[in-house]
Amino acid sequence: MKNGWQITNVTRRQDNGFVTNVTCVYAKTASNHIEKIRYIIANEYNGIDDDFIPFEDLTENVLLEWCFDIMGDEKEVLENKIDDKHTDYVTNRDKELEHIDGLPY
Repeated sequence: MKNGWQITNVTRRQDNGFVTNVTCVYAKTASNHIEKIRYIIANEYNGIDDDFIPFEDLTENVLLEWCFDIMGDEKEVLENKIDDKHTDYVTNRDKELEHIDGLPY
């Protein structure tokens, strides 16, 4: 998993490709550690309109824009939550590495 936002799944209607659900994940990674949060948006199907993008033409950037539009200010809150948890873990892990238990004999 990469750092930052990524799309991990898209659910669409079989008959016309209309996207009904988009799953995106925000992640922060370090060696042997990952903090992530999943966010799912749902689109209600009311028929195809002029803004319809065929499934084959969708890109990750377009899907992320949809997610971010729906998230609004919550996007920043989610990012800060994961960033803080990740920083806390890495900081504490590095502190633990400064001390080793054991005897010299």
